[in-house]
Amino acid sequence: MDSTFSACLILSGHGLGIFFFWVANVFRLTLTTVPSPCINWCDMNPENGYCRGCYRTLTEIADWSELSNTEKLEVWSQLESRKPQAAQ
Repeated sequence: MDSTFSACLILSGHGLGIFFFWVANVFRLTLTTVPSPCINWCDMNPENGYCRGCYRTLTEIADWSELSNTEKLEVWSQLESRKPQAAQ
């Protein structure tokens, strides 16, 4: 058993295990990113410049991995309005 594992066992015996669990979960939540809307149907519509699969622009697709979560959520908020309206 390595010293790090031993220290965790000793500390958790003093009630700090819950604290370590909480810190681990908070850290995991901060690493969560907004998922891509890509559905693997990549075909750009020349009429409006949006992908027919995810309704993003080429710039939004290319920049996706560099966007902040806030920016990604902003793109997501625009996607529904970009979808063609079905005939009723």
